[in-house]
Amino acid sequence: CNMFRKKKNIISWTIISSASMKFMLDFLRYDHIKKVITMNQIISIIIVITTIIVIIVKREKDRQFN
Repeated sequence: CNMFRKKKNIISWTIISSASMKFMLDFLRYDHIKKVITMNQIISIIIVITTIIVIIVKREKDRQFN
């Protein structure tokens, strides 16, 4: 059970770090000079926020059952 939770945490943090890196690397693109924020960055922000919300909800659920 505990090992399964750790794998879920690794997946969640991998998603967060990948989306964050995508957001930051998008600043290095030539197209970003013309725009304040791109669609890729908006999607990355949505992914990060959604994943953080999922982590928080799951932690609260686990606390209620323990």
